[in-house]
This record gives sequence, C-alpha cells and structure tokens, in this order.
Amino acid sequence: MSKGYAIYIFPLEKTKQNKLFHSGGQGSGNFDHSGRPGLVGGSGKGEGEMSKNIISDLRSSKNEKLYVLDPDGNILQETYGDIGFIDIYELPSGSLNLVHNHPDGSNISIGDLRYFSGNDKVEQITVVTRDRIQFVRVVDRDRLFRETGKASASVNVKMADGFMEGFITKSNKNEYLMKYTDEAVQQMVDSGIISMSYEE
Repeated sequence: MSKGYAIYIFPLEKTKQNKLFHSGGQGSGNFDHSGRPGLVGGSGKGEGEMSKNIISDLRSSKNEKLYVLDPDGNILQETYGDIGFIDIYELPSGSLNLVHNHPDGSNISIGDLRYFSGNDKVEQITVVTRDRIQFVRVVDRDRLFRETGKASASVNVKMADGFMEGFITKSNKNEYLMKYTDEAVQQMVDSGIISMSYEE
C-alpha cells in the first residue's frame, strides 16, 4: 500500500482566505487533448454520462476520492480518502488515469506529482475542483522524481521563512501554501518535465 497524498508540513485548513492562486497561466499548451482517458476519451467520443457522473461525484465530495480509469474510461478502482490524502493500493496494469478531487480548491500537489513520478502505470493525473478540471501528464519521469523532492523542500523553506518573518499566519497559510506549490509546479511545466492543461 502506498500513500497518494499531498506532502504538507503545514496542514491545510479551510479559511476565508483559502483562494486558488494561479501562477503563469495554464502551462505550456502542449497537452494532447485527444488522449484524455475517461473524460474526453481517445476514441474521439464526446464527454459521456459516466464522465459527467464522476466529475459531479468528485465535486460534491467533502473528502478526497479517487477513480482509477483505463484508457477507455472504464472505472477500475474507486477509493475513498480523507481531507488531504487518499490511500492508493496496488494499481492494475495499463496506461491509467488517476482522477481525484481536491475539496480545498488547490491545484495538483507536489505529493501527487511525487506519486506520479514513481509509477509508470500512470499516464495522467486529473485533479477536479468545484471550479475546473486540471489534466497533468509526465514528459520526463526521471527528472520529475528529482524535481518533486527539490520542490517539496523549497516550498517548506518558503513557508517556514514566511512564518518567521511574520507575513504568513495561521489565517493565511493555505493561500501561501497553494501559491508556492503552484509556482513550483509551473516551473516543472516551463522546464518541460510535465504538461498541464485546464478545463472549466
């Protein structure tokens, strides 16, 4: 059993300041929309009822939940989690799409990418929030593994410095954590390590 959760030293709490921070737009723009398994589908079909039901289910859930889809959009596993983490058990073989929600409204986490980098069965990670859907694919898995370690350390240092300097407080820490995480993820997009796209 492995954990597929966000690696946070500073736990997320839902506050009035919990905003979604966007860094650098929507990525490199080189994402292949035709191959979004389970959402648009590689077969060229439109978004089906199953896809809509999955998205609706994830958006209504107060805790994290994961669907493991095969390239045709079939559900292979359905896993329930808690706020901020999901237990991921042994994955089946194939090019998988891990579709899960972030009820706090955050984008893909460094913990998500860390799991992605170490599992070559996963072709895509899809993150669903109330406002949009984020699609992420790996371009360079070896570099992703190295960079997620550096990014996690960098985010933690920035958070610790912010607390020491006093501009990060208990009431705004979620906003800064999301900001620094988004910046680190965007750097991976700009470096060609991952590709990323959004859909409202």
